[in-house]
Amino acid sequence: IATNTDGIVLYGEFSGEASFDQVFNVESFAGFATQINLQSVSTDAITKEVDINVFPNPFSDVVNISFGDKARNVQIYSASGQLIYESAASLQNHEINLTEQVNGIYFWISDDGKTGKVVKN
Repeated sequence: IATNTDGIVLYGEFSGEASFDQVFNVESFAGFATQINLQSVSTDAITKEVDINVFPNPFSDVVNISFGDKARNVQIYSASGQLIYESAASLQNHEINLTEQVNGIYFWISDDGKTGKVVKN
C-alpha cells in the first residue's frame, strides 16, 4: 500500500484470470495495481448530512444511537443475521441494552436504510 496526493495505491499478486476495463500492453502480468480516491470512500459527508451518532463504540452493555432531529426506528442484527433488537417506537435517541448478548460485532439499520456496525466487548 502506498499513498500519494491522489489517494491510496494498492499493489498485490494473484493467480488465475483477470479482466480489465483498460488494455494493458505487457507480456506477463502477475499482479494488480489499483488506486482509490479517498474522497469517494469517505463517510464524513454522509454522517454529517444525516447527523447519526453511535456511542460508545465499542460498548460493554448499552449502546446509544442518535438520529439528530429525525425520529427513526432501528433494528440490530447479530453477525449471523439474527434479529436481536427492534425498537418499539420511532425515536430520535435510542438507548439499547445488549447486556444479555455475547461479545462480538452487531449491525444496525434504521427504517430509512442507514446502516452501521457496533462492537460489544
